[in-house]
Amino acid sequence: GLALYSDAWQMRREAIETREQKQSLLMELQRDARRPYQLMELLELSIKEVVAHLPNTAGAVFLANRSRRQFVLAASAGLTREELARLEYYPMERSLVGQAVESSEPLISGRFEFVDRDGRLMSSRFASCVVLPLVSEMEHIGAMMLVSTEPEAFDRNDIVYLAPVAGWLGERIRVARATREISTEQALVQKLRARQQDMWSRLTAASVALGSADVLREFCRALVGLAECGSVHLVGVVAGELRFLGDSEPLTDIGENYRTALVNALDRHKPLIINQEATSDSGRSYVATSTLVYPVGEQRSPAALLIRREGGAIEVGEDDLKALGMFARLAYLGIERDQTVRQALSR
Repeated sequence: GLALYSDAWQMRREAIETREQKQSLLMELQRDARRPYQLMELLELSIKEVVAHLPNTAGAVFLANRSRRQFVLAASAGLTREELARLEYYPMERSLVGQAVESSEPLISGRFEFVDRDGRLMSSRFASCVVLPLVSEMEHIGAMMLVSTEPEAFDRNDIVYLAPVAGWLGERIRVARATREISTEQALVQKLRARQQDMWSRLTAASVALGSADVLREFCRALVGLAECGSVHLVGVVAGELRFLGDSEPLTDIGENYRTALVNALDRHKPLIINQEATSDSGRSYVATSTLVYPVGEQRSPAALLIRREGGAIEVGEDDLKALGMFARLAYLGIERDQTVRQALSR
């Protein structure tokens, strides 16, 4: 009776110690959650906390990449460099981690085996494994895997107290992704607002320039800064010769090759970018001047709007081309008004 009584108290003491150990793990994770850690840093701390409370255990946290059908290693603890290299990109198909994520249920397995890029199994030093999926609502985010060198090191009791940890990590990852997406959308909205405000101010300045004495020069000055350009010019072919009709600043030292490229661009009557390259002292070539040629008016009287940028290539998107089309129509009105004024003065 005394022996049975002593054994019962010993089992009770071990159960209490195990419960206190699990409770300390949850308390430490809860304390870490209040600190302003980055997501990857929080995953690293969480897996280290879990592994520290389990003897002879290593662990890893995977994030699912659905497009490539593989897991990306996000955090780890207790693994060697060679094991980390094998787990860096872990396939979803024919793997224990993939089965747990697809079923959204924790899985306990015996000996853990690596899977190479060709799908072949490779033995490891771990004799037991448990996988806890990271799921938030219907989104399969990834999995937390724990492996041990001891056989049958994990049971259902471990899943009971580790499942909330996996659920909490899944929610934190989902919240972090949602926060990042919201920040990206907010930055995009602010950028679009600033772009609209800038476009409205340029459109107003260009419209005002149509009523000024020097129409084409004021119009070109109103467009400086569009698409990060440093100067704006209006060119046309008059009596078979390339002429600058108006500019924000005088353009000097124009080479014959550049003139030929402009004439060819005017003949095509399509938006075209002309890059002039130079060579640095180290022998490396770079774009010294980039010019966007946008046609103005009809093809029978070729003219174009030149957007020039020094020290880099011009990059324009669909919205930029639409805005340039609007300014090109205003430029055509400016050219018509300038010609009307010149004819009136001549008469």
